[in-house]
Amino acid sequence: MADSFVQYTASGSTDTFSIPFGYLDSSHITVKVDNVSVAFTLPSSSQVQITSGNPSAGAIVEVSRTTPRDNREIVWQNAANLTESDLNTSDLQFLYITQEAFDSTFNNLALASDDTWDGDNKRLKDLADPVNGQDAATKNYLDNLSASELTQVVQARNKAEQWAEEDEDVEVETGEFSAKHHAIKAAASASQLPQNNFMASTAPTATDDSSSGYSVGSRWVDLLIDESYICVDATVGSAVWINSTLTIEELGSLAVLNDVSFANLNAAAVASQVEAESGTAADKLMTPQRTSQAIDALTPPATGNLLESQIFTSSGTWTKPVGCNAVKVTIVGGGGGGGGASGTGGTGGTSSFGSHCSATGGTGGVSRNQIAARGGAGGVGSNGDLNIKGGAGQSSVWVSTSHRMGGSGGNSTHGGGGRGNTNLNNSEAGGVYGGGGGGGADSSGTCGGGGGGGTAIKRITSGLGATEAVTVGAAGAVPPGGGGASNGGSAGIVIVEAYS
Repeated sequence: MADSFVQYTASGSTDTFSIPFGYLDSSHITVKVDNVSVAFTLPSSSQVQITSGNPSAGAIVEVSRTTPRDNREIVWQNAANLTESDLNTSDLQFLYITQEAFDSTFNNLALASDDTWDGDNKRLKDLADPVNGQDAATKNYLDNLSASELTQVVQARNKAEQWAEEDEDVEVETGEFSAKHHAIKAAASASQLPQNNFMASTAPTATDDSSSGYSVGSRWVDLLIDESYICVDATVGSAVWINSTLTIEELGSLAVLNDVSFANLNAAAVASQVEAESGTAADKLMTPQRTSQAIDALTPPATGNLLESQIFTSSGTWTKPVGCNAVKVTIVGGGGGGGGASGTGGTGGTSSFGSHCSATGGTGGVSRNQIAARGGAGGVGSNGDLNIKGGAGQSSVWVSTSHRMGGSGGNSTHGGGGRGNTNLNNSEAGGVYGGGGGGGADSSGTCGGGGGGGTAIKRITSGLGATEAVTVGAAGAVPPGGGGASNGGSAGIVIVEAYS
């Protein structure tokens, strides 16, 4: 039975038909009568009603679902709350697209065990007369062929057989391969996908392991209690599945966000546009929209032409170009180093542009702790028109010696916080300018991630010298002696845009 469509033979006495499958949105439902789309309404979530009235007796009514696969229903954001509803919607979109792909495959011509294409005792109808050598021919067309035309038909038939049955990786024409080739490739690709269970009625256990076809990354959905799980260890007899729909209450003491409680975070107000552009409020949250508005407000006016842009990834000297009347300076401090077994990670260096403005680096992550080692604080911009604090390094998490995670490094305005060390993956250094390094983790404990470098953005129209000293903050180092596989932060950056 198909999972994404159903066909009914109309009785002529009803215009309402059941929808036996789930869907995310009514726009994903299509109704066809004898393969022609018709208008319909939804009297309930499990029924369609054809607007034009009862289809004729014997007509084939098809109700189908097509889930969009070019856009995700749920788009995850940094620092967004993980909700059960969003996770289920994301999983259902993947499930529905997979069901539709399988239904499409199973309702097409299939390659039989004798290596021939099987039409399952069905006729092909409504075919046009053939034109090209590879076109299919109808009975009527063949009944009216001359001898020469029949020869052409035989040649076309042979070519059609090539397109259908030529062996894998053997070209039928230059750069073109047979249906058999593509079917084999598709089957090989499908066999590499992890096995999933989207229709379970219980939670997975330690025996749902590799011997049952599961592997790391396999997904499991318990439909009875609306819970989702991810396999992180498929060892036979001792598989480990992590609940991916945990609430804050279920996380308990692991729900640590540095020194700020979730209650305070949820209660904090979002800055208004005026507050975002002025940069004076110290107790408001900045959304992506407000951040964009603040940056736009500090961008030099369009009346001045951009003369040049210089990017400093190491300290040096900026020379004022001819005709320059103003500059826009963006300064990012160095990222703090991740904490390691031997101590706290190093603090990132301060970046500056002359005496006009500066941005400090993020502090290093705290050394290992078997509960939750604190991440380093973000750096701070100073004397800019817009001063932005770098993201704090993430605190570490300890469950056991085999399930632990060092804190990820904090982001700068350029992103780039490095991943913390886990029992499955090594930590990462700060990825881009000002990113904090990932904290270490080993069987003795876990360490916090380094803080991201601060940012200062300033438009300078007076007091510019012929040259200005540029200092780029160094990356915060790992602790002396390392330990726990921690990583250092990334160096800062100074960008100087000169305008006429």
